Amino acid sequence: MTQAAVTGYQMYYTDCGTSDRQMVYDVRWTITQPSTYTKMVIVTAKMKGAGTDVKTFSLPVSVRSLVGQGT
Repeated sequence: MTQAAVTGYQMYYTDCGTSDRQMVYDVRWTITQPSTYTKMVIVTAKMKGAGTDVKTFSLPVSVRSLVGQGT
């Protein structure tokens, strides 16, 4: 992720693996309201410190979801 983190919409998640290995992910989210009864939640995660080196390269993953309420 190339943008600076926004307070309250970012956290680091640590995944504990075998042999005392840990992977830290930069997780960010946003909540928008495209209509009166609908909210859109977007959560994105990328391995922290992943650069362009083939050994540590990691693409960001995004999940989008609409949450709505009928009338």
